[in-house]
Amino acid sequence: MGKTAIAKSIAADCDQQKRLGASFFFDKTGAKRSTDSGELFVSTLARQLAEYHPRYRNSLFQLLHNDSRLLSRSGVDQLKQLIIDPM
Repeated sequence: MGKTAIAKSIAADCDQQKRLGASFFFDKTGAKRSTDSGELFVSTLARQLAEYHPRYRNSLFQLLHNDSRLLSRSGVDQLKQLIIDPM
């Protein structure tokens, strides 16, 4: 079993136990647009965290309502504004 398979297995177990906030796995083959680059990394984690944590979801909705261009910013800006600051 490879490292990615182990990580996905652990993530699945944590998800079943309701202990997983979010996960994202890159596809090194580039077969899927959503996993072949970091383009959707932050927004995917933000969406998953919003599903897991209601208070974070409310903060995220407010952020996106106040700044409709937030998702078009750099990955670093998105990480800070969507993940780090609301926590």
